[in-house]
Amino acid sequence: MDILVNSTPLRLVCRCRKNPLLLFSTLTLLLLLLSTSTHINATVFHFDSASIEAGIALDGLSMGEIEHNGIRAFFSSATLSDGPSVFNQTATRFGINSLSTSADSSSLIDAAEGISEFLTITFSQSVWLENIVLSLFSVGETAQLSVNRGLLTVLEGMAVSRDSYYFSDFFIPEGESLQLTHLGGNGFSLDSLTIISHEVSESSSMLLMLFVLSLLVFLESHRYRR
Repeated sequence: MDILVNSTPLRLVCRCRKNPLLLFSTLTLLLLLLSTSTHINATVFHFDSASIEAGIALDGLSMGEIEHNGIRAFFSSATLSDGPSVFNQTATRFGINSLSTSADSSSLIDAAEGISEFLTITFSQSVWLENIVLSLFSVGETAQLSVNRGLLTVLEGMAVSRDSYYFSDFFIPEGESLQLTHLGGNGFSLDSLTIISHEVSESSSMLLMLFVLSLLVFLESHRYRR
């Protein structure tokens, strides 16, 4: 019992009971901290099917915007020669077609006449890239992921029909662009990408105030009854 009485938490409680203002301030701060929570949301953009949203919204455009789970993503297609290009979606593929040549109709992100294509994505808030899925991406073929043209990682094709790549610390700040570029090989289809965002929610401050005031009144009335 002596150890409990001399403990710091119990001394704080006793001091608060003697000082209503200190009690009120301490409980208000504690409840505000406890009532603020952070939710981690995963948002998946699908591109590789004519029946789902992202590819439909971008097909035939050089630039476009998609909103999903409250996050806006701004897409643009380009080539390393700065020639005109558009997104091209088919039943099972999503890529880019260069308009500088009539030979490019593969609906892949590839290199039409030796000039690599790339897409950029800018998000309306800071996010983490968790996963990207590519298909028709064979062993020996390569692609590059970067943010604002700073090299971050090179993706290498694998001996599977759909190549799935996971990341643990791939951060994309708000306003900066994720870029996916063809490096070598016959090209690939972008099937999907998954991003992680943090959403902070706060409960009603009025309810917190009422709770604290009720607790304060209870403690004060209890003290007067003693």
